[in-house]
Amino acid sequence: MKISIVTITLNRRDMLREAIESVLDQEYDNFEHIVIDGGSSDGSVELLGKYKHLKWVSEPDGGQAEAMNKGLGMVSGDIFGWLNSDDTYPTGTFDSVREVFSDNPSYSMVYGRCNLVNEQGLSIGSTRMHRFNLNRMVMGFNNINTPAVFVRASVFKEIGSFDVDLTATYDVDMWIRIAQKHKVVALEEIYSNLRLHSGSGLVSTRNHLREIPILRKKYWSSRTLKDLFFWFPVYMVWDWLYQNLRFKSIVRKI
Repeated sequence: MKISIVTITLNRRDMLREAIESVLDQEYDNFEHIVIDGGSSDGSVELLGKYKHLKWVSEPDGGQAEAMNKGLGMVSGDIFGWLNSDDTYPTGTFDSVREVFSDNPSYSMVYGRCNLVNEQGLSIGSTRMHRFNLNRMVMGFNNINTPAVFVRASVFKEIGSFDVDLTATYDVDMWIRIAQKHKVVALEEIYSNLRLHSGSGLVSTRNHLREIPILRKKYWSSRTLKDLFFWFPVYMVWDWLYQNLRFKSIVRKI
């Protein structure tokens, strides 16, 4: 299987180099790495030019969703993977992904766990495996980290592109749309090193929290009264505990 990795980036030269090298370190021959640069001015373009295996463009865009759609349009492989420019893949990830999809033809999308690392790449923890729950995701509680996601590329021909009207939850929106028609499976394997640092969106902006109500409104019509009056309050309490206890304890380590 050919694995296609898409990375979108803007002014993250040093971290981008580590991301590119982690793909090369997979020692997996049948792959392509597509980098969509938003017009960096920090030497990223010169760095990209040094890697002859890359497919890349550097030009201003309308945001991350538009950039990801541009990369998706360049994919020629069987499996799509999304690697942020500040994250990396552990050795052996591609071999594991190929084996999972080869052995399970009914799987359309899989996601693994993440090592959590700080700006220097030192481990500060790891995520737990959470079985996929569409009901929970529609209500705004997402346990999927994008750099640990792999999707059959053929799925996007049916589902379409990322929603450019969303700036921080366009990934969650896509996972919901895929799961409504296809099989999504959580795995125990660690598929990415997720870097938490002061400049990462997960830590610095938390914009996704402001967009969650948009997703709820978009997909809420499929929810039941039990969701509304039981599960939603339960998830609200769980999410508050996580954001104010678990996540803050992790951020203090970076």
